Amino acid sequence: MATVDIAAELRRIASTTDDKDIRDMAEKIADFEERRVDAGTYLVDDVLPVDTEWAELFAEVAEEGQKAASRMHITICGMARNIGGILPLTLMRLRALGLRFADFNIVVVENDSEDDTKEVLLNAAENSDGKLAAKCQDFGWPHLHGFEPARVERYAMLRNQYREIVATDFRHTDMVLAVDLDCWGGWSLPGLINGIGWMKRHKAAACMASTSLFQGLHIGDDLHFGHYDTWA
Repeated sequence: MATVDIAAELRRIASTTDDKDIRDMAEKIADFEERRVDAGTYLVDDVLPVDTEWAELFAEVAEEGQKAASRMHITICGMARNIGGILPLTLMRLRALGLRFADFNIVVVENDSEDDTKEVLLNAAENSDGKLAAKCQDFGWPHLHGFEPARVERYAMLRNQYREIVATDFRHTDMVLAVDLDCWGGWSLPGLINGIGWMKRHKAAACMASTSLFQGLHIGDDLHFGHYDTWA
């Protein structure tokens, strides 16, 4: 299983960015990560297990979800920019998820990366036996980090790009999953499969969405809970 040193990657980001706010925050979170967790024992389902009162129902619906997944094709989509450090591990996680299904494909739309994201992505696509479709492009866009209208418009455009790729190249797919490709801690495979089970139970549902909670540092020194990257 590939691993990534989150603190080291954050320090690399801090050393290469010209943005003081990003540099300061990356260094602060790197300090926190070094104190917070032993990467060798970190597992999502251990950190946030299912509450006891819901465990039986969760397992029951997850079993239904796995049975459904074993008969389905899924296309997993996401956007990438300057995530070369975490991307190899993310692609491994996506493949592990895809193997829960009868068949799968992955679509990644990249833009304006200044690190090795393009190289990592194109190399992975070339060696994926057709499982990974990558679209790399440069628009000369500045890397926005706030609530700018331009950021919303760009995200919508890029998401429409992978939607169009799916509609053209993977029309046979049974389900499309949009994921955050730089989710450092990964995600719960049983949790995602449980979601498939709920989709099958609620047959009128067109989609299911999840924005995870995280515990971390904000501007200051106190820990807090928040929504993990709603933008993604």
